[in-house]
Amino acid sequence: MIKSLLVVLLFFYGVAVGNYHIFPYKYLKYAKDIILTGKIQKKIYQQYRPEITQHKIIKGKADVVMFGDSLTEDGLWSELLYPYKAFNRGIGGDNVSNMILRVDSVIKLQPKVVFLLAGINDFMGRKSVDEVMNDYIKLVEILQKNKIEVIIQSTLGCSLKKVSYCGNLMVRITELNKRLIAFAQSQGVSYLDLNKGLLDDKVGLKDEYTYDGVHLLGKAYSYWSGRVLEEIKKRSI
Repeated sequence: MIKSLLVVLLFFYGVAVGNYHIFPYKYLKYAKDIILTGKIQKKIYQQYRPEITQHKIIKGKADVVMFGDSLTEDGLWSELLYPYKAFNRGIGGDNVSNMILRVDSVIKLQPKVVFLLAGINDFMGRKSVDEVMNDYIKLVEILQKNKIEVIIQSTLGCSLKKVSYCGNLMVRITELNKRLIAFAQSQGVSYLDLNKGLLDDKVGLKDEYTYDGVHLLGKAYSYWSGRVLEEIKKRSI
C-alpha cells in the first residue's frame, strides 16, 4: 500500500515538474543535456537554446552586463539597474564552462563592466573546486583581454533548511569564494560579497529571500541590485 502510494506521488510530482517547470526542472533539463555526447551537447547548447539564439540577434552596446546562471536570469536587471543600460546574460542551469562557450555574446555588447555570478550548478554537476576555479580564471581573462572590467560576485549559498544536500554544497561554495577573493585581490579585480547580506551562518540562504532554497525572491533582488548600483556609481559609466 505504501509503495503504491509512493509511486503515485512520484508520478504526479514528475508531471508537475515537466508541465509546470517547478524545482528542480531546470537542473533535470541541464542533467539531460550533459548526459549526451560532447559534440551533440555543444550543438544543442549553442544552436537550440532559446536564450542563446536570441542573444545572437540582439544588437547594441551595454553599460552593464549581468552574466551568470538562473539566479542572474531571473533578475529584471534592465529595470532594477535603471537608468543604466543593463543587459541580462543569465541562463538557467549554466555552469562556468558553458559561460565560456557563450562569452562572445557578452563581448559584442562592449560593456563597460560585467558582473559574474556562477558556481552552484558546477557543484551540482559534481565538479571540483579546482575545476570551477580554473574555468573562472579563463572566463575573467577572456573578458579582460577584451578590455572589459570584471566584478566577481560571491557564489551564493543555499538554504540548509530547504535543500537536503545544501551542507555538502556549502563546503565547496565556501572554499570557492575564498579562492575567488584571493584571485580577485591578486588581479586587482573587484569582489562583491552578496552572501554577507543574504545568508545566515545557521540556516544558510534566509527564508525571506528564497522560495525553494536556491532561487531568489524579489526582496533578494532588491538587496542584490542595490549592491550592484553601489559598484556602478563608483565608476564613470
